[in-house]
Amino acid sequence: LPDPGVQLAINGVGYFGSEERPKVLWAGVDASVALLQLQQVVEQRLLPLGLVADTRPYRPHVTLARVKQGGAVLQGFLQQYAALRLPAFAVSQVCLYVSRGGSGPVQYEVIQRFTLG
Repeated sequence: LPDPGVQLAINGVGYFGSEERPKVLWAGVDASVALLQLQQVVEQRLLPLGLVADTRPYRPHVTLARVKQGGAVLQGFLQQYAALRLPAFAVSQVCLYVSRGGSGPVQYEVIQRFTLG
């Protein structure tokens, strides 16, 4: 992958899913020009493989956890870390993961690493 000089800065927390059925807890990432360019490069490289781009708007984030229910604990976490801001840090590689579910916890495996630059 090309080296767009990607820096990430964490900015707040949130979740995907509904309030009653949240699915993923995430830390937001500021959408820098370099990050958006990297996202576009990845999307363009997937098209020849037959993978269609998601129709939802791109929302840069770092997944923190999968969640099964909302409630007071989740709301407390969101309130406590709503103003979370971390300094920018350089990204040197991007990893493609596969998640394998089953009767136990979900297992994540890196199937390919892409060095930037």
